[in-house]
Amino acid sequence: MIDGAVLAGYLAVGASRASGRVFDATANGLFDRLARAVAQRVGRRAVEAVEDAPGDLARQRLLGIEIDAVARQDPYLAAELTQLQRELDRRVGRRFIEAVQAIAHRAAEHRCR
Repeated sequence: MIDGAVLAGYLAVGASRASGRVFDATANGLFDRLARAVAQRVGRRAVEAVEDAPGDLARQRLLGIEIDAVARQDPYLAAELTQLQRELDRRVGRRFIEAVQAIAHRAAEHRCR
C-alpha cells in the first residue's frame, strides 16, 4: 500500500538533489522514475510545485493527497508507486524523509516568528 505523503516527501528530496544532495545512481534513478510516474498521472504542475519549493510541507501534503486519490482510481499506478516506495524505503529510508520534513517544519516556524 502506498503512502502519498511519503512519496511526496521522496519527490521533495529528489528535487533537492540539485542543491548539492548526492545519492547513488540507483537512488537518483528511482527519484526520476517516481517524478515521471506522478507527473504523468497526477500532473506535472503538482510535481513542479514541490520541486520548486522542496521544503514547503503544505505543498507536499497537497501532493500526497492527490497521489493517494489518483492511486485509488488507478490500480496500475498504485502497483508502480508501491514498488517505487518499497525500493526508495530500502535505498534512502523513511527516517531521512522524516528528518528533512522536521527541518523544513522548524524553518517554517522560525520564518513565521
